[in-house]
Parts: sequence; structure tokens; C-alpha cells
Amino acid sequence: MELHTKRQLVALLKERGIRPSRGLGQNFLIDQNLLRLVKREADLQPKDVVLEIGCGTGLLTRHLCESGATVCAVEIDRRLAEICGDYLEGFENLTLLRKDVLASKHLLDPELLSLLKRTTTNGSQLKVVCNLPYAVSTPVIACLLESNLPVSLMVLTVQKEVADRLLATSNSSSYGILSVIAQVHAEVKLLRTLPPDVFWPKPKVSSAIIKLTPNRQLLDRIQDYATFRKAVQAVFSHRRKTLSNSLVAAFEQQIAAEELSVLLDKCHIDGSRRGESLTIDEIICLANHLTTRD
Repeated sequence: MELHTKRQLVALLKERGIRPSRGLGQNFLIDQNLLRLVKREADLQPKDVVLEIGCGTGLLTRHLCESGATVCAVEIDRRLAEICGDYLEGFENLTLLRKDVLASKHLLDPELLSLLKRTTTNGSQLKVVCNLPYAVSTPVIACLLESNLPVSLMVLTVQKEVADRLLATSNSSSYGILSVIAQVHAEVKLLRTLPPDVFWPKPKVSSAIIKLTPNRQLLDRIQDYATFRKAVQAVFSHRRKTLSNSLVAAFEQQIAAEELSVLLDKCHIDGSRRGESLTIDEIICLANHLTTRD
């Protein structure tokens, strides 16, 4: 089976009576040069374990398998998974799972988690390399970063809007929960902006290739991650509220407004500010004072 060009891909899907699903974000990256770029940026070694989410027909998967790394590819669509299995028949370093990568909005599938933990027990690095389906990109990125899996690198193709959110800083319209979670766990770098015509079918928006490299410098400053996560949620959940009102609503059973005002003063934060104006350093400071208050 040959699947190196758009013509071959379109012909095969037509032959099997398959139409790409917009709801599942089935826009296939068909530019071989870009597929090679993704593989190259991942710097794959035979000892690595690679997770690919939404492998589709296997265009990128073949490049990943040819690196010699152990590849775990996940595809929710049974028909595409069958094509991928046929296309990559003979690659003994490939495990193909037909399932949803998410058990819920905030949890990865337990079978997938178990598999990844088993395959990385010998100290192997886990790298996430994929053309991430747009419909699940935000929860998947957050879940992976917060999973405690030994992720050493992510190279992802995502919607440009998601890339903007991952890279955003305070006081910008794209800044939010995903920005803070990503940047606390990793260094985020934009590798390439992609026009719609490198995909088939063409999406209506631009895309981007991003690289996330885990870095614990900020994470290690957080005294209690659960409190930090709750604070982040509170800061961005009600953008029209002042910071003081948002935090009181989130922590109403744990802290009085007067005590909260004292904590904000300790961090030199004006409670009348909007949440999106807070830097990551300020959010960490606030969360740590919420954790250690008397």
C-alpha cells in the first residue's frame, strides 16, 4: 500500500467509502517535508517511547516507526485504524490502540496510561509526537502535562489559536488556563505556522507546529499543586469579576474576604485587578500563600 501523496490518500479513502469527519478533526497533514520536520524536531532515538494521538491513516506514524523507537499510536476511528494497521503491517515496534485517548475531559484513558507506564519503566523517555485532533487538543495537552508520565518532549501540530494560547502572556486576549498550565510545566516554542493547504481536507483555520520541553523550574516553586490549580481556575473562570471576588467565590468555604485581602497584600497584588492581568509568578505567589496561611 502506498500513501505518500494526497492523491493516493484520497483514492484509498474513496475506495473504502470513508469521508473525513469534521467533528473528529480529521484533517490529515499530507506534506511529507513537514512530516519529516516533525520527526526531526522530536529527535527520536531507538530507546524512546513515542505516543501519537490521532494517527489517522498512518502518514506520520510511518516516519515515527522508521526511527526505531517504540511507537504507541491511538486512533478513535475504527476505519482509519484499520487503514493504519494495513499500511504499517510489519512494523513490530508499533502498538495501535483503537480508542478515545480521554476517559473524561480531565483524565487520560486508563488502559493507555497503564501501557505507557509499563513501556517506560526501564527509564525510557516518553515523547508525544502527533498531528493533534483539534477537538481534543486543549484537554489532551493539559492532561499529559499533569499526568506524571515521564514526558521529555512534545512536538504537536495544533490549531493556530491553540498555539497562541500556549504561548500567551498576561494581559493578552489569548492568555488563560492553558497558557499558565503549559508554561508552568514546560518551555513552549513555536516551530512553524502552517497554511490550510498542507492538510487534506483543508481546515478553515491556520495551524502551527509547537514544541513543549518539560522544565520543572516553575513547577518546583509551587508548594501544593492542587491549591495552585484551583487558584488558576478561579483567576480565569470569571473574567469580568475582580480578582478578589473570583477568589472569594472559589475559596468561600476556606478563607474569608478579609484574610484574602491580607494574602493579596503579601503578594503585592491589587484585588481590584482582573485575573488575566496576573503573571504566572504572581499566581504562584498567591497559591503558595493560600497553601501556607495560618
